[in-house]
Amino acid sequence: MKDDLLVLVADAQTQATVETLLEKRRDALDIREIAYKVERHPDNDSGVYNEAHKFLQSRRKLYEKFLIVWDEEWYTGKNPLSAEAQERKVSENMMANGFDTGDFRAVVISPELEAWVWGNSAKIPEILRSSWEKIRGLGVSEKLWDTGKPKPQRPKELLEAVLKPQKRPSSASIFKELAVAVSFKNCEDPAFQRFCATLREWFPAEK
Repeated sequence: MKDDLLVLVADAQTQATVETLLEKRRDALDIREIAYKVERHPDNDSGVYNEAHKFLQSRRKLYEKFLIVWDEEWYTGKNPLSAEAQERKVSENMMANGFDTGDFRAVVISPELEAWVWGNSAKIPEILRSSWEKIRGLGVSEKLWDTGKPKPQRPKELLEAVLKPQKRPSSASIFKELAVAVSFKNCEDPAFQRFCATLREWFPAEK
């Protein structure tokens, strides 16, 4: 008998975030309890992008559904592919290797995972040992957060800038705390919406 879901991710922070969402935020996601596993590709984002179809091939008989999640900004060379082009390429590779389109979903986070953690919860600055006033001020001064925008345009750099004076790394444990705190209300991040919508489509809450 197959388990429900395997999620392939690129790093420990994404793994911690997804595991926390699936374990502790099912009500907010509006999904039923599921049997799942979150695995990391040893080659991080480039490995997920280039080899998801190979990595998941041996697991086809073990899971009903597959979610593939990675950051858009993993490629540092010339002419990086857009999030849409990356999703399309991974999907094409999956289908070329026998996966049915209804059994997997590729989700590229633009620009990276940190975009998911910047919500409007009062708990977020508490977890980051700061305040919204200081965080926004830092974001504006460092040109990481445009005034009037709901989220920083450089979410990873802002998180690192907030944590740097505290000598705290951007660790998986922080992402676990943020995943519990982040509000799903009014979240306009396309990748997060796609992630949530996919889970609700596949595993709707029992009424």
